Amino acid sequence: MDHVQNRDQVGGHRRWFVGAGICLPLALALSQTLPAHAGPAVQSAFTPITPVRALDSRNAGQTAFHLSPGNETDTWQVSGANGIPSGATAIVLNLTVTNVSNNTFLTAYPAAAGTPPATSNVNATAGKASSSVVVVQLSAGGAIDIFNAVGSADIILDYFGYYAAVSTTAGPTGPTGATGTAGSTGATGPPGSTGSTGASGATGATGPIGPSGGPIGPTGATGSTGATGSTGATGATGSVGASGIAGPAGNTGATGAVGATGSVGPAGAAGPTGTTGTTGATGATGATGSMGPAGNTGATGAVGSAGATGPTGSAGPVGAAGATGASGATGATGTSGAAGASGTAGATGSAGATGTAGATGASGATGSAGPTGTAGATGPAGAAGATGSTGAAGAIAIYSSTGTLLTGTHAVQGVAVAGSSVTLTGSAVFGSATSYACYGSDGAQPGVPVVFSYASASTFTPNGAAPGDALRYICIGN
Repeated sequence: MDHVQNRDQVGGHRRWFVGAGICLPLALALSQTLPAHAGPAVQSAFTPITPVRALDSRNAGQTAFHLSPGNETDTWQVSGANGIPSGATAIVLNLTVTNVSNNTFLTAYPAAAGTPPATSNVNATAGKASSSVVVVQLSAGGAIDIFNAVGSADIILDYFGYYAAVSTTAGPTGPTGATGTAGSTGATGPPGSTGSTGASGATGATGPIGPSGGPIGPTGATGSTGATGSTGATGATGSVGASGIAGPAGNTGATGAVGATGSVGPAGAAGPTGTTGTTGATGATGATGSMGPAGNTGATGAVGSAGATGPTGSAGPVGAAGATGASGATGATGTSGAAGASGTAGATGSAGATGTAGATGASGATGSAGPTGTAGATGPAGAAGATGSTGAAGAIAIYSSTGTLLTGTHAVQGVAVAGSSVTLTGSAVFGSATSYACYGSDGAQPGVPVVFSYASASTFTPNGAAPGDALRYICIGN
C-alpha cells in the first residue's frame, strides 16, 4: 500500500479542505504504488471503523508530538489501539495540520523506513489549518512516521478504517459425489458351440493273401469312409450370473445373430363385393303457392306551403304506406323416394388374390320439380300530393363584429364598367351618399384596387386601372 500525495514546492499556496463526511468514500477509492523503501506488497482488504480521533498534539498528554525545528519527525504507533488490530497492513486517516509557523508540507510513511520520501500529503500555509485523507502503509511493528519540512506545527490524526492481509489459501475439497447407479445387465451371450463331429467309420478289412508261391494278390481296396455323424444338439444357454454389487457397468455382451425371417404365405383370394342397391327416385317437388296481390300504395300527403322569408316552412306529413298483401302459402315439399335396399355383403374369402369388385347399382332417377306459383298483381301507386306554394325571397342577415344582427341594413351587388356611373332604384337605394360603402374587383386586372366615388344615395362610380374594364361590386349600408 502507498500514499495519495500531491507534490508541490514548500512555498506553494495550494490548500486542501476535506470534510469528514466524504473522507471514507475517498479512502475506499485510493489505489497507490508503494515507494521504494516500502516492504513487499501484501494482498489486503479494507475494513471501515467508526471515526475516532487518535492523536491531537495540542491536547495534554500528546504535546510531545508537536512538530518543531528540533523535532520535525514523529513516530506514531497505530496497530493495537483505537480499534486497529495487530497485523494491520495500512491505515486510512485524515491528517490535519494547524498552528503552522511557516509555509511547509507534511509526509506520512512507514516507520523506520529511513529518509522521508520526496513527496507530500499536506501542503500547509503559515497561520492556516490544512487537511488531507491519507492511506499510509504500516511498518512491521504497526507504526508510521510523520515528517514536517520546516517550522513548527500541531498535527491531528482521525482514523476511518484500516487494511489487513487476506488469506489466499484454497478452501477444502468438497465431498465426493455419490456413486452412480449400477449399469444394466449385459445381453445374453450367443448360443453354445456346435457339437463335435461323429467318429469316422471303420476301415474295411484287408483282402486275403494269395496262395503261397503264386503272385502276391493285389491289396484290398480301402473301405469307404463312414458317414459323418449328425450334428450334436446346441448346448443349453448358461444361466445369467447374479448381478454384481454396485460399481462400474459391465461390458455389454455381443448380440446373438438374428434368425432368418420365415417366408410369408400367399394371400387368400378376396370374396366378391356385393352389388349396390338401386337408389329410389326423388319425389316431385310440390307446387309453390300463388302470391297474394300487393296492397294499394297510400296517397302522398300534400306538401306544406313555403314559410315566410327566413325560416323554411315545415313539410307536410307523409301519407301512410299501404299495407303489403299477404304472401301466398308455400306448397308442400314432395316426399323423397324410398332408398334402394343395400346388396348383401359377400363373404370374406381366404387370404389371397383380391376378388373382382361387384358392379355399382344404378342411381335412382331425380323426381321432376313442381311448377312455380303465379305472382300476385302489384297494386296501383297512390296519387302524388300537390306542391306547396313558394315562399317569399329571404333577406341576407348582416351582423356586427360582435355578432349583433344589424337592422335597417341591406346589401346590393352587381356588375359595372370602370369609369361609368351606376344608378340604384327601388329598394336598392340607400339613405344618403355617406350611409353606404362599396367594394369591387377588376376581372381583367385582379391585383388593381377598385376605388368608388359616391354622388348620392342612389348613384356611385367605380374606377379601375383602365376605363372600360368589367367590375364586380357589392355595396352595404342603410
